[in-house]
Amino acid sequence: MNRKYKLLYIEDLDPQTCMNLLKEGNMFEVETIDAAKTDETLDKIRDHSFDVFLMDFELTSHTGRVDAPTYASTLRTKFKDHKDSPIILISSDCNIGRFKQDFSNNDLFDIVVTKEEFLNRNQTYKLRMYDLVEAYSKIKESCFDISSILGVNDENVLDFRFVHYLKMYGANKDVYGMCRFVQKTYLQSIGPLIGEDVIAARLGIDKDCDDFKELLKLLESYRYKGILSTSYKRWWSEEVLEWWNREFDGEFLRLMPARQRVQLLNSKYNLHLHTANPLDFNRSTCYWSICSELKKPIDPNEGYVILNDKIYPWQEHEYYSLKSITSNEKLLQKISVADRKKIIEYGQNFKEEQE
Repeated sequence: MNRKYKLLYIEDLDPQTCMNLLKEGNMFEVETIDAAKTDETLDKIRDHSFDVFLMDFELTSHTGRVDAPTYASTLRTKFKDHKDSPIILISSDCNIGRFKQDFSNNDLFDIVVTKEEFLNRNQTYKLRMYDLVEAYSKIKESCFDISSILGVNDENVLDFRFVHYLKMYGANKDVYGMCRFVQKTYLQSIGPLIGEDVIAARLGIDKDCDDFKELLKLLESYRYKGILSTSYKRWWSEEVLEWWNREFDGEFLRLMPARQRVQLLNSKYNLHLHTANPLDFNRSTCYWSICSELKKPIDPNEGYVILNDKIYPWQEHEYYSLKSITSNEKLLQKISVADRKKIIEYGQNFKEEQE
């Protein structure tokens, strides 16, 4: 990391556990303040320069007067020097549910995570916070130039509708909005950019095999290098597909069984890649996506589309496998009524056959 960033941690309980973890790795210069002292907290924010803010959701459990959304809203709207700073929210499982039900809070925070997950995966989240500070700086320094922000030579290679949204954020000088839109609709979904799980699925590979990392080295030139690319390792899906077509004389990847894909790769590059096995209840190995719950390869024809109120044209549908749904019945509520009926009928028939 090139430099340390200043982080303010706002908490109304003992902050020491989080403080110790945040200080590890030399990424942040950390200060904390008791959220119960509302005026003092706001004065500290106003009078000092901070790069990133971390705050607990419920700050009124003792003597505090306001919770995290109030502080975040004040930062975003009242403090000119801090409105373009990343804000991360952590809280207990039950409070995260309360937060997500309040739609007025959704445009305040860059990351919302349970405190338990934050502590368990602190290295991941520290890197992501650091990346957010760098991303905000890049957006401002580039004067909202889309090509520079996304690490491409020409914005015309991007979906024109995606570019349209980014230009709206740029016209409004909305650093947070632009960064959040890239993060939510480009980096956290399957579409023009894909992660390691999807690359492995599309090439038919069990990503836990030793030589998978060697294969990724062959694809290094197709890595995404725009904002947030340190904490989100992504590849341009179209460029990976073009690479396949060049290397294997246009062999149609989408309809090829996984075993054949892996055989071609092993033969050409002298690798020892392993073929990914289908999940329980699935038969096809013409993988193209992953089970969103289990992160394992799946043929979309054997998956169940996850309902999404807002899916953009450049995003692909995401799926649950039958295995994931049978292991967690709550997932049934996230798929269509027709698919729920199919699964229930399948379960009943299976039960009768076993009897």
